[in-house]
Amino acid sequence: MPCHVLGGASGLEMLLTDVRRVKQGQAGQSPELLGFATWKDVMSFSTRTEGEYLRGLVNLVQEYGEETMLRAIAGCVPNEGDARIICSTTHKAKGREWGYVEIDPDFLSARPPSTRSDHQESVAAELRLLYVAVTRAKYAVDLPQSLLRRFGLNRTTSEVVGRSIYGRGHRRQRSHLGRSTPVRCSVSLSFAC
Repeated sequence: MPCHVLGGASGLEMLLTDVRRVKQGQAGQSPELLGFATWKDVMSFSTRTEGEYLRGLVNLVQEYGEETMLRAIAGCVPNEGDARIICSTTHKAKGREWGYVEIDPDFLSARPPSTRSDHQESVAAELRLLYVAVTRAKYAVDLPQSLLRRFGLNRTTSEVVGRSIYGRGHRRQRSHLGRSTPVRCSVSLSFAC
């Protein structure tokens, strides 16, 4: 299924190539991995507050592997008009609109806030970002169960209408929005973009 990465995938491709280097015991060269000697160091650092920015990358690499993601990126189409799926971060999607939007499960913060005021600030920021994400859809939005539970929501569009919002065999373009991970497609596509 043709997929396009909004804003391009060259930065992610370079980062994943650097992940491969670090896993092979070579020093990281990208700004995100500079100074790390091993992948184990990256994974460990990502669990700390100051390493939170690496958590999405580590989770994706652990789930799919950098080689699978590099192959998927290589299969993306350069022109958005040729794609059936548009992958984007919520920030890059600002000002854009698609008929159907699927919000990725990684949308949620991976680390719980440490204090009550941090928690309130974190929830408010997530709600603002969620507002941007769901308002990218003209007709329907599909939310992961984890996000529904987090914000006390009951059902997604699919559950309300009793069928997939994309329909069978329909050639509707949809967008898939993640929080901060540049590329993340539906699990059913086995990371197809």
